[in-house]
Amino acid sequence: MATLFKISAIEEYTFNGDQMTYRSHSAPPTQWTLTLGQPTNVFVNGVGLLQMSLEKDEYGRYLTRVRKGDDEMIHTHRLDSKGQLEISTLLPSGKTSRRVLKRL
Repeated sequence: MATLFKISAIEEYTFNGDQMTYRSHSAPPTQWTLTLGQPTNVFVNGVGLLQMSLEKDEYGRYLTRVRKGDDEMIHTHRLDSKGQLEISTLLPSGKTSRRVLKRL
């Protein structure tokens, strides 16, 4: 069964088994789907070619690794006690950001 989480009116994540799909309905629209354990290359307008992979850590959290050149961002996705998706991002600069998404 697929689970949908909205970031905003134009951005969303969908989790379905071992797949995660990201959609942005802004201009230009962007969408990619990652499958657990299968690295893929994704072209994003305005950003370029990204190497992306979806993994699980020892705690069952999804880890998304996004590489461009020598830089890497790591996103950690976990469900909190309220069933909301919490995304923590480790940026190449070493800074971290955190967002909590509501389940729809």
